[in-house]
Amino acid sequence: MSHLHRIDKHSLKWTNEELEMLFIFCILDRATTYEKVCKAFDLLMDKYWRGTIRHSFFPKQEKEVAQALKGCGYRFYNQAIKHILANTWISSTYLRNCSRRDMIKDCLGIGYKLASMFLRNTRGANYAVIDTHILWFLGEAGVNVKLPYPELERKFLYLAKQLDKTAYELDMEIWQSRRR
Repeated sequence: MSHLHRIDKHSLKWTNEELEMLFIFCILDRATTYEKVCKAFDLLMDKYWRGTIRHSFFPKQEKEVAQALKGCGYRFYNQAIKHILANTWISSTYLRNCSRRDMIKDCLGIGYKLASMFLRNTRGANYAVIDTHILWFLGEAGVNVKLPYPELERKFLYLAKQLDKTAYELDMEIWQSRRR
C-alpha cells in the first residue's frame, strides 16, 4: 500500500462521523503495520460501525470483535478492543475541541503519537508523529532517539523548518521513502 487510507487524510473539513472514525483508526494505529491497521479498521467499519463510537461497539460483542480483529491479522486485538470500549464516551464535540493534553489524559490508548496524528490530520496542528520512520530519520540526523517525545518533536519540527517543509510534508516524504 503506497497511499493513505481514505480515513487517514489531512484536511480541515471533517464530518462528525469521520472524526469519530479517525479516532478509532488512531486507537488501532499502535505497534503494528499500516496495512494491518487499515485492514482492521475496514473490518470494524464494515461489520460493526453504527454511526458513533458510543453506539458501535458493545461490551457483549467484545469477544466477537476481538476474534474478528485477530482473524484479519491484527496483533493486539484484545488491547485494541478494550481501548475502543473504554473510549465510547468520546463524542465528535469532544474531538473537535480537545487539546493534545486532553486526549493524552482522557483517552485510554492515546499517547503523544496518536493525539498528535489526530490533531495534525483534523486541525492542521503542527505536530510531529514520532513513529519508527521518524525515529530512523532523526537517528540519521544525529539526534538521540531516546529523548522524551516532546524533545524529539522539537528536533523534528526544527529539521522540517530547515528543509522548508511542514511537519506533515516531511513526515509523508519520510514515510513514503522508508516503508518496507
